[in-house]
Order: sequence, then structure tokens, then C-alpha cells
Amino acid sequence: MRKFLVPVLVAALVSVAGIGVASAHGGMFGPDSDVATKLAERFNLNADDVSAFFQEQQTARQADMEAKFEERLNQAVADGKITSEQKDAILAKHQEMQTNREANLEEFKNMTQEEHRAQMEAQRAEMQQWAKDNGLQDFRMLGGLMGDGGRGMFGKGHAPESE
Repeated sequence: MRKFLVPVLVAALVSVAGIGVASAHGGMFGPDSDVATKLAERFNLNADDVSAFFQEQQTARQADMEAKFEERLNQAVADGKITSEQKDAILAKHQEMQTNREANLEEFKNMTQEEHRAQMEAQRAEMQQWAKDNGLQDFRMLGGLMGDGGRGMFGKGHAPESE
């Protein structure tokens, strides 16, 4: 069971970081989105206030996701599914991914859909290798830790086959 749960944690890590990328990119309801601008125009609101509100909501949502992610890691440690050291490694990798995302945000914004897809695939492959190197071989279990039934980065509960 432990061998199965640990890779799910890694997939959750990738998903949380990926959501951060989408959020930082502006997303449909980000502070720089057309929705925020149109909402301000339609209801005769200050555009900066609307953008600030969207940013506050986005920051709160991100903080909530981070807290839930750490809670799932803590529970996995308590259940004996991962070690405390593996949890620490996952959290450190998560922080590294966030730092890289923030550093490369402008480059990300200027990517085509194909470039974005290729980058995400490369990151997935890199994370699979990182997981393997850290004794977290099986990615299938991460879905439950993400709280979405395994539909995260692999879609509809499918994960790559273990080697």
C-alpha cells in the first residue's frame, strides 16, 4: 500500500504546482483577465478594486490548496504510507517547483499551446524520475491525495504504467 500511495503524493505535487502556473498565468478569472475588466466596466466599478478582489480570492484559494496538500501528506505519514523524510522531500520539491514557476512566468505566458504541452510533458517525466529516485515509484495513488478521485494530471484516473 505504501508503495502505491507515495507516487500519488508526487502527482499531487505536480498538480498543485501546475494549478499555480495556471493561476499565475491569469487564468479565466485571474486579476488580469478580461472577466475582471468586463465586470468592472459592466457594474461601473474601479478596475483596480476588482483586480485586487480577484487577486485576494486567488491567493486565499492557493493557500487553502497548500494547506490541504500538507494535511494529506501529514495523514499519509501518520498512516505509514510515506515516511517523514519523503514528506519533507515532497514539500521541498514543491517549493522548488513554485520558485521555478515564478521565475519563468513571462516565458510561460508567451508559449504556444504546443510549447506549453511539451513543457508540461517534460515536467511530468522529470517528476516521474524524481519520484523514482526518492522511492515514490507508483504514481497511481496520488489521485486520492489530491481529493479528486485521481483525475488530476493524468485525466480520468489514468496514470502511466509502472516500470
